Amino acid sequence: MENKIVCSNYPELKCLALESVQKHLVHQNCKQAANNSISHQYPHNHLNSHSFSHCHTYGKNENDLQSANNDCSSSSSSSSSLLSRQSVISSSSQQQQQQQPPPPQLDYDISKLFLSFDDFNCVLNYWQYRFNHIDLVVGIEPSGLVLGSVFSQRLRLPFLMLKKRSSTNSSLSSSDGATTNTTLLREEIGSDDEELEVEQEILSTLFPSIKDSTSGFPFKNNELLDSNGEKKKFQILIMDDLLENGTCLAAAIELLKKLLKQSKIKDFKISSTFISSIKSLGGKEKIYEMYNDISVDVINIIE
Repeated sequence: MENKIVCSNYPELKCLALESVQKHLVHQNCKQAANNSISHQYPHNHLNSHSFSHCHTYGKNENDLQSANNDCSSSSSSSSSLLSRQSVISSSSQQQQQQQPPPPQLDYDISKLFLSFDDFNCVLNYWQYRFNHIDLVVGIEPSGLVLGSVFSQRLRLPFLMLKKRSSTNSSLSSSDGATTNTTLLREEIGSDDEELEVEQEILSTLFPSIKDSTSGFPFKNNELLDSNGEKKKFQILIMDDLLENGTCLAAAIELLKKLLKQSKIKDFKISSTFISSIKSLGGKEKIYEMYNDISVDVINIIE
């Protein structure tokens, strides 16, 4: 199907996606409802450390990224300045390991975005342009399953679900309550009583699907080949609606690495994308500190 909105450059696509998200996004900080605001300024996949910058340009030059920042920046400069001063004050503490502040009580909902075909299509258009070399789409339960399944269908690619379970429940049950013999891989989500899980052998069923996809990339000795028969990285995209403190994304990354190792796939690249992130929780920065080869793309920043 042809896209109804056609844009020729990255900045315009990102601006349209941002406007569409902000039009329908509902979020409410229960403690500071009166001062709640959404910043119109967002990072265009550039990192604080220049050593990681290659993960986020995808062939776009710095002028494009700067242009997008200028076009979409608005009245967030004062709030950004305040956050910077608060960061300086916080970093001057004598304690090197500070206790992590509790997550804000945030009522976050993107349901209305799905009611508008045109606006949700803007988001999908941006993702399609931004991630046009993906081989496998991965969604984190719950919202990532919706986003990932829709996006994978648009790209005609396989879709992998990462399910959330209580850490105390270590068995996989079928709909009638009977326990199956399926072997699972699991990864705990931070210190929470939750973990992500996936079937250990699921990629063995994915290989035929990947070969039959529109990319036409075949496998040889568990290595992905491009249309010229040359080796290429196995590109994976993790999708979810909200990035908080990064623990869930880190668990997803570790779980996928286990899964790829189990399937003997060595040459791969993991990217991630989110509708929004909560800036004060620093999830994006924490992921960059943990991994030097993971890209984190965010459309909208919640201050």
